[in-house]
Amino acid sequence: MTGMAETLKTVLIASVLLIAVCLGWFFFFYHPKTSRLDIVKEETQDLVFKLQSLRVTEAQVFALGKQVEVIKNDIKLLHDKVIFKDDLPAAIKEIKASGHKFGLKFLNIIPDYASLINSKENEQEPNAGLLKLIVHFKLQGYYKSFGKFLSSLDKLPFYISLGEVRIVYNDSIHPQVDVLFDGVLFLHDRFNSEI
Repeated sequence: MTGMAETLKTVLIASVLLIAVCLGWFFFFYHPKTSRLDIVKEETQDLVFKLQSLRVTEAQVFALGKQVEVIKNDIKLLHDKVIFKDDLPAAIKEIKASGHKFGLKFLNIIPDYASLINSKENEQEPNAGLLKLIVHFKLQGYYKSFGKFLSSLDKLPFYISLGEVRIVYNDSIHPQVDVLFDGVLFLHDRFNSEI
């Protein structure tokens, strides 16, 4: 019996060692490899998804080309509506003439040259070649006429943007109003003769 007990003892020890080796192999080799394999599989799926999202069709490229053409055309139109510094007096006269068409009376027109200097100092793109000039206008007329005048500003041959607007009611001129508004003009940084 001692031979059998020793064989049984050897089989049990071998079985325990085999189970320990199998468990060790599973926890220290197989499981980390499968976990890493799952991570690699997930990363691969993410990369495949990103690559598929980056795929561009010919129609999309064509549409993008059309958008670029439209944007270039818009930029050219805006650039063409930017006046030169020496055209500023003529532009002010055109603004006045546009206001007079609607019965408005211009009381003051004051260019804010400090804004011109500030726009030059704060230029983000050094080669932009544009200056921003704020012009303060004080005019008098009917409220409805002022609205028509503002609507007509986009028909001017140059670009003017509307800044702050204040309407002042004055009993002495009622039913007319005083209107104070800032017009923002963009000017080329050089004179027309420099071209």
